[in-house]
Amino acid sequence: MSEQNKGLVEGLKEKLYKKGIFKADVSRSRFSLPRTEVETKWQGETEQVSKGILNPVFLKKFFIFALLFFVLTIGASAYLIWSGSNVVSAENLDIILKGPTSIKGGDELSLGIVVSNNNATTLEFVDLIVSFPMGTRESANLEKELSRFRKNLGTLERGEIVNESIKAVLFGEAGKEQEVKVAVEYRTAGSNAIFEKTKIYDVLISASPLDISLTIPEEIHAGNQTEFTADISVSGSSGLSNILVKAEYPSGFQFKSASPKPVFGNNVWDLGDLGRDSKRRISITGILDGQDNEKKLFKIIAGTAKADRESEIGVPYGSTFATVLMRRSFVDLATVLSGQIENEIISDPERTLRGDISWTNNLPDKLLNSTVNVHFTGNALDQASVSVGKGSYQSLSNIITWTRQHEPSLAIIEPAGSGSVNFDFSTLPSFKLSLLSVRNPYIQADISFDATRVVEGNPGEIVHTALTKMIRVNSHIELLTKALYSSGTFVNTGPMPPRANQETTYTIVWSLVNTSNDLDGVTVRGLLPSHSRFLTNVSPLGADIKYDNTTGIVTWNVGRVEAGISIIPVREASFQISLLPSIPQVNQTIPLVTNMSYQGRDLFTGSNLENNLALIDMRITSDPNFKEEWTKVSP
Repeated sequence: MSEQNKGLVEGLKEKLYKKGIFKADVSRSRFSLPRTEVETKWQGETEQVSKGILNPVFLKKFFIFALLFFVLTIGASAYLIWSGSNVVSAENLDIILKGPTSIKGGDELSLGIVVSNNNATTLEFVDLIVSFPMGTRESANLEKELSRFRKNLGTLERGEIVNESIKAVLFGEAGKEQEVKVAVEYRTAGSNAIFEKTKIYDVLISASPLDISLTIPEEIHAGNQTEFTADISVSGSSGLSNILVKAEYPSGFQFKSASPKPVFGNNVWDLGDLGRDSKRRISITGILDGQDNEKKLFKIIAGTAKADRESEIGVPYGSTFATVLMRRSFVDLATVLSGQIENEIISDPERTLRGDISWTNNLPDKLLNSTVNVHFTGNALDQASVSVGKGSYQSLSNIITWTRQHEPSLAIIEPAGSGSVNFDFSTLPSFKLSLLSVRNPYIQADISFDATRVVEGNPGEIVHTALTKMIRVNSHIELLTKALYSSGTFVNTGPMPPRANQETTYTIVWSLVNTSNDLDGVTVRGLLPSHSRFLTNVSPLGADIKYDNTTGIVTWNVGRVEAGISIIPVREASFQISLLPSIPQVNQTIPLVTNMSYQGRDLFTGSNLENNLALIDMRITSDPNFKEEWTKVSP
């Protein structure tokens, strides 16, 4: 910086920091803030301040006092907690269970229970609750189920011990554990809250009260009829009541018969009450089909029936199973009924069925003098319809037979040789089923193949193969319809014959006829044309007949319909409509109800039955006063 500039800076600084420079050089107004008077004391301050209550000495003493109180409180609380003198804990309530680790099903269990109060206070309203597994019985009365035991223990003082002994009879399958839950509920003084301490006692069922053995062949040839037996016995028990036995069959098993007969379906038997050392045997016969070297499992379960469902086992007492090895059948036997290979088919009444039987020799040996039989059983076969062409039918025994005299190929069947025969038969018509009062009509066809196996050095072994076909026959349901004017449930009005632009009312009657099987979910429908109007009159009162204004459909929800006689309606309902013809319809026969139909489910066959009917028009020939002139609209 030059000397000249330095001189200018120094002069400016001297002038800037010189006192009174601005006052001297610049004339300005004085700056000032508004003055506010401030109270020297707080509003409401009392003379206590001047007396020293909030002075430092007082505050120091107050702080020391508060600190000592806090320390004493913490110490007292810690003492109560650590000493436990006023705390109730479930951990201080002990439950000790004394009993065997295993027991035979049906024997008495004696369970000792020790409850001790290790709390420092008294427990009030103490209850002992023992919950037993399903199927447990009272020791003194085996007929009475014991699911829960409850006893009031009153008050448990500090350190008090209570001993209880509970007796019960447990059941179950061998090798399974049964769980007994023991709980103690209690309250504390001055509180309504309920506390609980629980403990679980597990006991192993070492042996079943029922002994079950299943006898069945180790190997079965596919398609062959077989028999197996189940033996049930009671041992080491005072007796059992309400015993059910259930068989579980493998796939491919066709039940044929059993002794005694099952009481539910084809696999549940009610043995009732079994005394000590009593024995029962069940024999079951059927046909088993399967692949070569396939294993099939049969299982038998026995126990008590459920209280709400008598056909199901509620508490199993024992079970057993056995496996059989399937072997390829000596002879493959197949039967097709009207193109259906299923073992069970559904047919309508008066339907002709064609049966095709074929066989193939799977053995490495010849078969001689083979015989094929079809044995019909059931209540729906029309014997007059049986046709065999070749072969012989004996109506007395209901058996069709083919031998070498009827079919030469049966004389000698070489290894891998095959052949076939056929036959026809029909189901009875619905009116005959009704006249004979047949319910749930069916036809069972038992087809068998027998031959003699030729083996060198062996005089001959009989080869037998069989199978069964079941034909269930649908019920025949029919809807009878009519319209009435001069008779019927309701009084009808209006001109007859109907006139254009004038209303005439009719009574529509729907009658259902059902033959052999009960039906469910039955409904009847009909469409009212635009010139017909639904009135509110229905009969009988309460009949579920509804009309949809949008679609014009009248629906009668019939529900369940029992089987009856084919000529007598089993259900009938009526409703009233109004007909209003228009001028273009003069001299025409116009419909009253169109597009009628019915449908329902056959409870025996499981089929959905349905049919459609055309219409009801002005030709009301069912009316006792019908005249031909009523059939056309008049001007």
